[in-house]
Amino acid sequence: MLGQEDDNTSMDITAAQPNANKKPTTGNVTPAEVAPLPSDAPQRKLNAYTLLILLAAILGGMIFGLDIGTAATMSNRYFRQEMGIPVLEPGQKDSDETTNQISQFTYIFHIATLVGAPFAGYITDRLGRKLVINLAAAIFLAGSIWQVLAGLISPDFAWESVILGRAVGGIGNGFILTMAPVYTAELAPAEWRGKSITFFQLAITIGIFVMAIYNERMEDVEWGWRLGIALQCIPCALIILLTVSVLPESPRWLIKMGRHDEAETALRKLAAGTPEADKAVSYEMNQIRAEVDAEESVGQGTFGELFQRENLPSLLCGAGVAFSQNVTGVNFFMSYATTLFNSLDLDPFTYDLGLKAVNVMATFIALPLIDRMGRKFLTVWGTFFTVVAFFLIGIVIVGTGVDVNVTDADSKTRSVQLFCVAMVFLFQVVFACTLGPLGWVVPSEAYPLRLRGVGMSFSVSSNIFTNIILGDVGYLAMYSATSLQAMMFICVGLNLVVTVPTVIFLQPETKGLSMEDLRKVFAYEKGGNAAKGHGTLAEFYSRNFKQTMQIFTCRAADTSMGMDRFKNAPNPSV
Repeated sequence: MLGQEDDNTSMDITAAQPNANKKPTTGNVTPAEVAPLPSDAPQRKLNAYTLLILLAAILGGMIFGLDIGTAATMSNRYFRQEMGIPVLEPGQKDSDETTNQISQFTYIFHIATLVGAPFAGYITDRLGRKLVINLAAAIFLAGSIWQVLAGLISPDFAWESVILGRAVGGIGNGFILTMAPVYTAELAPAEWRGKSITFFQLAITIGIFVMAIYNERMEDVEWGWRLGIALQCIPCALIILLTVSVLPESPRWLIKMGRHDEAETALRKLAAGTPEADKAVSYEMNQIRAEVDAEESVGQGTFGELFQRENLPSLLCGAGVAFSQNVTGVNFFMSYATTLFNSLDLDPFTYDLGLKAVNVMATFIALPLIDRMGRKFLTVWGTFFTVVAFFLIGIVIVGTGVDVNVTDADSKTRSVQLFCVAMVFLFQVVFACTLGPLGWVVPSEAYPLRLRGVGMSFSVSSNIFTNIILGDVGYLAMYSATSLQAMMFICVGLNLVVTVPTVIFLQPETKGLSMEDLRKVFAYEKGGNAAKGHGTLAEFYSRNFKQTMQIFTCRAADTSMGMDRFKNAPNPSV
């Protein structure tokens, strides 16, 4: 799942998009070349345009959140009747055949997202941010309409029409996820860039919650599922309206294309009403030019470089944390909580609404915790409580010997059912405060500037891969084929094998570090390199393990650990 990104990393997101007009080089860039503007420099302030930019960020996240929420449609009896899927009875699970069918609803969409996302940066660097975002919203809109109309013309082709609509919408979603945060970050004032990304990602959880409210209210309305999918059309249409009629093209992209006069015109529109607007525009023009020059000097790295020398620890950390995010099992609960609650003989849509509400509230709690508590501190404790919660579900069911998938349960069975629900809610709180946002913050900080584009692309692909394999298909299939306790024990095992080693050995603490110090944290390679001050991979794992032990003893992780080796060695390039 998508999470929050803090202000310290937000300015680097724009660097993640490849530039077709620059040739890769091996140049280094110093921290000064990409440093932010001085604190006394005139800055653009909020005006009507920038408020609309923040609205565009919210709408972009809302689209994805609403779509995630539509997965609960798979439990709606009217939807199942029209699609020819067996209606889900209280206290029962779907058959393996039905499970395989309904999982197509999510995994087809995410596969299409995985296909669309890599092309977004390539296309937008040639055609511009606005055009690509409009194209993405239009594609998503077409996919949503396709799903809404499924079965009206040919009832026998209803399910196939839904799946085709999911595929079309997924491609648009891949473009939106890639470009909407970039566009809003490039247009927002400097002090609001990080917040604009946060709004985008918070809107995802809010969209999920809004859809949960809708599903609960419209459960007994025959056309309710069609109207629910149609809700996605509203933010799509608003994004198109805003970008076509009001918002300008990205000044950064215009400068990359050498269209400096147009970039200045766009900035003047965005700076309207700012004190010393002319100076603010001049400063920002110079800053963007410096950043673009810095990007061109380092060039665009290749995927092969991610596996070489001191880049490997960055890859292990960034892709490892992104990969582990969905190993936790979160997307099973985000997509199929209604199926779980129904099998526990609980009102599926009411409890699903409660779970999504908890997710939103905990996400807001996470905002101040990330910089106050630290990245590794939160992922370590988040993983610990995830394993404990799921283990307790399994051990309580086994220990009591009850069958939780029954109707009219006796008091003992009902107590166990409610205990399982409480542990699921506890997990959701923990995840939303820890691995939810940090599954995206940590990768964004791990890679050097030259490799940030390909590194983030690899990390995002890793995340979507586990989303498809486990979130869309794996955990649901396990639950359908076995039992809740068996699925919980398997989930615990996967987290012990994947997530626990990742947060203990592969992830260093990066809280409060400068760009220069971030590179020192990852300056390790196979066999080491004394001349460059690079340690060995074994030392990298050991350093991270020592930080974990500090965290488990309720101490702050020592971020300066091991940096003394650079006293007689050059600082690594950012």
